[in-house]
Amino acid sequence: MLSYKRISNKIFKFVKKDSMIDTTITIETSELKKHMQEHFSRNRIFDLLTGISAISGGGILGYNSWKALIDIMKVPLPWKIDYFTDILKGTVGAAMVILGMVACIYAVKRPSTSKIINAIVGTLYKTKEYTAIILMKTRVNGIPAILVRRQESWRSYFLPYCHFNPSDSEEAIIEGIKHELSHTLELPEHIFIVENPYNKNQFYRIKKNLSSGSVSLIQFRFYSVRLQNGINRIRFTKTHYSQFSWKSKTELSEDIGTMSNNGDVLSIIDEQSMIQKTPFTFSDDPLRLRETERSFRIIWTITNHCSYECSICATNSSCRTKCSLTFEQKQKILLNIASINQNIESLDISGGDPLLDPKDQELIRQCYHVLPFTNISITTTAAGLDRVPASDMSSTVKCCDITYDIPCQKYEQIDDVNRIKSRPYNYNKANLEKLIAIRESGLDLEINIHVPIHNETINFDDVQLLLEDIARVHPKSVKFIRLMPVGRLEPTEIPKEYAPKEFLGYVDRLMKEKHYDFSVSINCALKTEEKIFQDNVARCCPMLNEKLGIDSEGNVFACMWAAYLRGYNTVEDNPFYLGNLLKKPLYEIVRNPYLPIENLRKAYEKGCPVCCVSEKISDIRHP
Repeated sequence: MLSYKRISNKIFKFVKKDSMIDTTITIETSELKKHMQEHFSRNRIFDLLTGISAISGGGILGYNSWKALIDIMKVPLPWKIDYFTDILKGTVGAAMVILGMVACIYAVKRPSTSKIINAIVGTLYKTKEYTAIILMKTRVNGIPAILVRRQESWRSYFLPYCHFNPSDSEEAIIEGIKHELSHTLELPEHIFIVENPYNKNQFYRIKKNLSSGSVSLIQFRFYSVRLQNGINRIRFTKTHYSQFSWKSKTELSEDIGTMSNNGDVLSIIDEQSMIQKTPFTFSDDPLRLRETERSFRIIWTITNHCSYECSICATNSSCRTKCSLTFEQKQKILLNIASINQNIESLDISGGDPLLDPKDQELIRQCYHVLPFTNISITTTAAGLDRVPASDMSSTVKCCDITYDIPCQKYEQIDDVNRIKSRPYNYNKANLEKLIAIRESGLDLEINIHVPIHNETINFDDVQLLLEDIARVHPKSVKFIRLMPVGRLEPTEIPKEYAPKEFLGYVDRLMKEKHYDFSVSINCALKTEEKIFQDNVARCCPMLNEKLGIDSEGNVFACMWAAYLRGYNTVEDNPFYLGNLLKKPLYEIVRNPYLPIENLRKAYEKGCPVCCVSEKISDIRHP
């Protein structure tokens, strides 16, 4: 009897095409076995009946043949020709006997396979499907694992997949895979890098759909998918993709439902060593065993160009300065920031004004793709917002941090001779009007207000005017910032009577009385003050452990504001300097065992030069 293996080999020859390198056939359903048994029985009966008929017919004709031969011997020669027809019939009869015996033997030992093959391949499957199976790989506890999705209707795990048209080109199939992944994972198409490192093998399987009961012939191919630099595994798995999980080959092979429905697919993956051939999906996978232990909040000053020239500017930006880096150099900095993307809690893109230059706007849009799971905010001005085309606003600015620190009414109360010098009048006026216009337009934009505390505004009336104006904008939050002797502001320009704590006391009072719909917070420099909004504020500096700063040249500092301290001949002399992102990735910088921790501690011996704290702060730790 013909074995199932030999039948599979026959089917292999039937469906094999010249372009195939390897083909796998699996027949799993009871219907297929039933049809094979029916064909076995039908072929046996048919061949036996054929053999018996041939033997019977051959016997009759053979008898006539022998009788004719005997009669020929008894008559004269001229009459022998009359018996030629009988002789021919006898010969044919003898041949039929022989063929009948062969048919009987064939019916017993070798039933016909052609009908079985035709029945299995030609009639059993009702549809043809062409499927691209997607392999995405990462490490889980040091073990390679692939992305799968649980389908309860099949009671098994499935790799991500999509259907394709067999007439499509390879490029069209890859574009279809990107589109399907973009829809499923809610990520932009261009971040997917789809490859076929498996020699473009094609595979076949015959499978029954448990829900519809139909049987399909499925041709499938395997593709690997990588994500562009910055899309990291930790933040990927923390999103809402709860239906997906990472499973090792061992975990999948131990799942009964998966082996029953997709055991052949897993066998192919194993036999072809596909997991080993599949590149890691995420850019941070090679660094999985070298993670940092903390999450950072990063401020990146991408330019020092600004429409204004405020006397208190902490980054020393103005309309006369221009960033020396090219767009390509800034892109390199972005990619080197992404080397710790799994440890970036937030990224504030600042300036200067990062929205004045269209190229910087494009860089910001790239940040969303390179760091899609990082909270990205843009610190800008009304002048910068006016430079963004309306069609690009939602894709460029999703969270806007903007300053409003002196109420417009205060300018009108001061004579020209005594006009406030720290900010030009149109700075705050333009910012407020722009934010009100955005709210009235209905644009879905998160707004956060920054309020540097000026000595001129430390009184109850000004604080009340300020909060009333801010309330018109309906921001999400308001952060209060103390003046720091960095950038353009000289230490001597901060008066000794400067008392931000008094200002915050007025804020606390008004928040309790007015119940504004925004939250308030204070920057780290103010947290060194005792009993501000809370009873106990520890004098623990978050720099290097929670915060990092990057200036417009790509230099990394333990504290953003310390980047603009004066009195150092070179940037390397600054004790807060850590490295440059044009030379090495951020991961190597923050994990450098030779960080100048001792230099920082010495800089704090007499207090912090940035926060203006006179006491020693020694709680500076390696990240």
